[in-house]
Amino acid sequence: MIDDALSYPFDTGTDNIAAGSLLLCFSFFVVPFVLVSGYFVSVYRDSVTTTSSGPPEIPGMSLSQLLKDGIFYLSIICIYFLLPIVLLGAFTSIAEGGMLNDLLRHLSVASFIIAGSMIPAAVLNALENETLRAAFHLSDVVRIVATDRYLLTIGLLFLVWTGFLFILTVLSIMIVIGWILIPVACFYTGIVIHRMFGNAYSATRPSPEPA
Repeated sequence: MIDDALSYPFDTGTDNIAAGSLLLCFSFFVVPFVLVSGYFVSVYRDSVTTTSSGPPEIPGMSLSQLLKDGIFYLSIICIYFLLPIVLLGAFTSIAEGGMLNDLLRHLSVASFIIAGSMIPAAVLNALENETLRAAFHLSDVVRIVATDRYLLTIGLLFLVWTGFLFILTVLSIMIVIGWILIPVACFYTGIVIHRMFGNAYSATRPSPEPA
C-alpha cells in the first residue's frame, strides 16, 4: 500500500510535480491554493476510477477542472470543520478556567481530529457517487473510517509525517538547493498522503462479481 503511494507521484510525471510545486510556492494566494487542492482531488479520483481492467488515468493540469475540484474539496473541508471551529471559538471566548473551559478544550481538540479523519472518506465517497451530497452521508463515511485498511492508513500517516519532517529539516539546512526543494517535498508528500487514503478507500469496496 505505502509502496504504491510513494511511487505514484513519479507516475504522474515530473512536469506535474514541478507545476504543482510552483503553485504551492504561491499558495498563500487563493487561486494557487485552490488549484493545488484540486490536484489532490484528482489523485483521489484516480484511486476511485482505476480498475484492474485498465491502466490508471494519471492526473493532469487542466486549470478549469482543478479549480472546480479545488472548490469542491475546500467546501467539504469547511463544512466538516464548522463544528470544531465553533467549539474552539466557544473555548477561546471563555477567559476563566473551570470544568466548562476544560470540557470545551477537550471537545475542540477531539472534534478537529475526528473531522480531519473523516474528510478523506467524505471526499472519496462523494467522488464515488458523483455527488457532493454523498460527502455528508455520515453512516457511509463512518463505515469507511472504521475499516481496518483506513485505520491502518491513519496510523501510517504519522510515519509519513515523521519522514517528511526529517527531510524538511535536512532541506532547511541546505540554504539554496534545499530551500528550492522544500515545495517539491511538500507537494510530493501531499500526493503520497492522498494516494494512501485513496487506496484505502478502494480496498473497502467489494470486489466486482466475475463475469
